Amino acid sequence: MYSGASFNNIYLHQADRYRYDRYWLINNVKLADTMVSFLNKEIIDKDAVASLNADVIPPMNELRFANKKLIRSLRRATFEYQGSPSTDCLAVTPLCGLGIRNNKLNKTIRKLLQCAEKHVLIFTPYFNLPTAIERDISALLKRGIKLTIVVGDKTANDFYIPEDKPYRTIGALPYLYETNLKRFAKKHQKRLATQQLSLNLWRHEQNSFHLKGIYVDQRFMMLTGHNLNPRAWRLDVENGLLIDDPKQQLKPLIDKESAQIFENTHAIVSPNQIDDIKDYPDSVKKP
Repeated sequence: MYSGASFNNIYLHQADRYRYDRYWLINNVKLADTMVSFLNKEIIDKDAVASLNADVIPPMNELRFANKKLIRSLRRATFEYQGSPSTDCLAVTPLCGLGIRNNKLNKTIRKLLQCAEKHVLIFTPYFNLPTAIERDISALLKRGIKLTIVVGDKTANDFYIPEDKPYRTIGALPYLYETNLKRFAKKHQKRLATQQLSLNLWRHEQNSFHLKGIYVDQRFMMLTGHNLNPRAWRLDVENGLLIDDPKQQLKPLIDKESAQIFENTHAIVSPNQIDDIKDYPDSVKKP
């Protein structure tokens, strides 16, 4: 079971609200063994990782040096497996990365955008793109590639606080992401007008949106927990599954999933459809 979700009540819809995410069931023993081996070797066996069922759990200050060693190790870590490279059959490649240098996952995400020939579909819960991704998107739009982005409405953001609830500083984040989206829409307004660029906001009642992933030319797919934001790009340990589907064997599944996702989206055809700072609550506008 591969997902960018956490296994908790809201993701599993155990109460009134749910958090929408992607869940893929992949029947592949070698892939499962590879990922378990990575967890054991690169994380669980390290001195910085404490077992929660141990009699004594060391405090964080005692793990500081071991934690630095773990971070250095994870910057070099890779999934280890023996595969058979092929360009004519369905294949999956596990990737991981931490930090800017030698990050195979980040590099592969960029390569997907740079090599797209027809259409790119991106899911991201937070519209806060790293600079490198923004450059790649601008470049692919200039090349005439069709781009579709699905992002959560600010009210579908994990950090959104309804106006009738006590405000906290963290509640400004959804408005910041919406400001980023409006700026992006203005920058690429001509592409929006011709529908080369499609922006779709997801919103369903009081629920939240947490989808991540990239789909390129109906062939390459990146399943990942990577949010495509600066934190994931620089600071978080992330992994992903790159799927190559040259014969479009998974297309019916992708089409079905996409149809379900788009059911609760509405298209942005003009930056004017996106709220402006002057429309925000006073608590958000305060410096």
